[in-house]
Amino acid sequence: MFDTITMRFKSIKAWREKSGKCPICGKRVLRKTTFECTVNPFNRNKDGFIKSETEVRRDVNIEADKWVPDFTHEKCKEKLITGKNSHGLGKNGAQINRK
Repeated sequence: MFDTITMRFKSIKAWREKSGKCPICGKRVLRKTTFECTVNPFNRNKDGFIKSETEVRRDVNIEADKWVPDFTHEKCKEKLITGKNSHGLGKNGAQINRK
């Protein structure tokens, strides 16, 4: 039988939290996410050498700083697509009839 070798590489993480307003309802929205990359022999720089931990950390932070979240609520997206709110009523409170 063949033995499986498992290699674990150091993980570099950066998390960002940004707040903004929903473009549809105007309510405040908070978005959070984590960016991650490992220091491994397959992660190479432009010169072809293995990236150091500081290079990987810099790249992860650059990627995290570029992040632009979508502040639209999921329910607001549904309203935009279906044309109705979560109660099945139109803008004036009238029932929407679907064919």
